[in-house]
Amino acid sequence: MLDSSYFSTLFEWISDGVAISDLAGDVLYLNPAAEKITAFSREALKGKKLCEALCGHLYGSDPRDFALFCPLRKGQSSECSICFKGVYQPNKDLKARHLRIHCFRPPVSEGGVEEEGRHLTLMEDISSETELEEHKKDWQNMVAHDLRSPLSTILGALQLFPTLHSFSSDEKYWINVSLNAGKRMIKLLNLYLDISKLDAGLMLVHFESFPLSPLIQNYVDEIMPLVRSRQMTVLVNISSQLEVYADRDLLLRVVQNLIDNAIKYTSEGGCVIASAEHLTHHRGVRLSVKDTGSGISPQDLPHVFDRFYQARVRQEGGTQGTGLGLTFCKEALKAMGGTIEVFSKQGEGTEFLVELMTKIETPLPFFTVG
Repeated sequence: MLDSSYFSTLFEWISDGVAISDLAGDVLYLNPAAEKITAFSREALKGKKLCEALCGHLYGSDPRDFALFCPLRKGQSSECSICFKGVYQPNKDLKARHLRIHCFRPPVSEGGVEEEGRHLTLMEDISSETELEEHKKDWQNMVAHDLRSPLSTILGALQLFPTLHSFSSDEKYWINVSLNAGKRMIKLLNLYLDISKLDAGLMLVHFESFPLSPLIQNYVDEIMPLVRSRQMTVLVNISSQLEVYADRDLLLRVVQNLIDNAIKYTSEGGCVIASAEHLTHHRGVRLSVKDTGSGISPQDLPHVFDRFYQARVRQEGGTQGTGLGLTFCKEALKAMGGTIEVFSKQGEGTEFLVELMTKIETPLPFFTVG
């Protein structure tokens, strides 16, 4: 039997919501903070399931009903805890809140039966934190967007200089250095703004079916002078019959990032191979970009898709790069219904695996993410 006075002593005065329920999901205890967060009183929750009362009104960016998809509710699930974030609004008259939910349950025994115990649910109102993060992103996007205009003016002036005056070879050299640096900065700003659009679901994605091989082979042909100068080999081993259903321009940018990275981190005489195959378990294609480069260290591997991670490593004397290219790849593929993962071993090379859709029965010619 639950001793409510014991839990009152522990949880009555903390700011985070605490709920305790039995293994069937019936609410046994709710502290005052949880009542405030959920807008349900202890009396109102009597005889109700916590999952329906709380997670049934919690929605993420998918959107999806967490009460239906939570792995803790699946029979014989090996999961004992889960943490997720979403927007909570039990009715339209209440202001929506951003919540972080932690759920814990007893482990499942070898026989597939939950051990004796209670379900513990912790609720954290992160509305202020989320709003601050959104304001921060808005400010960063505004700065990045406003920087493009003066940079474009500077680049235009630099390109005009040689037509107005005769410069020495040294002067031409430094003008070209400035031009190239400005072009890299414009490219970086555009990449950052594109990632922000993908994050916000504002990037327009144009789906179509097209063969994958020519898309990749044409880019490899473009960069062949660079490949030859480094005495490298870049191979495209993809059937001409293999088609994907994606945004052609967006996928090309993903391919460019992956192949450029592979070349950058592969020493002279190395090899980069792009291959693809049909996935037998569902309608899709798996694209592989594999190199024989230096590989990625085990401590860096989990963070390669994190924004600006490479920039932080570079400051510590590690790899070079902005840390945005792979972030863009992940977000762009997500917008196209695809995924990306990486496998690497130091000294032996790295492989990026991309999963894409094939043609669907009812194509959507235009699809706005979000």
